[in-house]
Amino acid sequence: MIDFHTHIGRLGADPRMTHDAADLVRKMDDSGIEMSVVLPLHDSPYGWYLGCTSDDVLRECNRF
Repeated sequence: MIDFHTHIGRLGADPRMTHDAADLVRKMDDSGIEMSVVLPLHDSPYGWYLGCTSDDVLRECNRF
């Protein structure tokens, strides 16, 4: 199964509450998802709180 809409970064206004690629992979494994498309929303008014640029997403995901 492929999840075509995922994000990593902050979970809200508190910068200490984050969800990184390792967290995403754990949740994928728990749910039987083999692959995910991680969408950066840093420049979007809807995703400003995520704090993850395209480069951040690439760097995080390249670990896996």
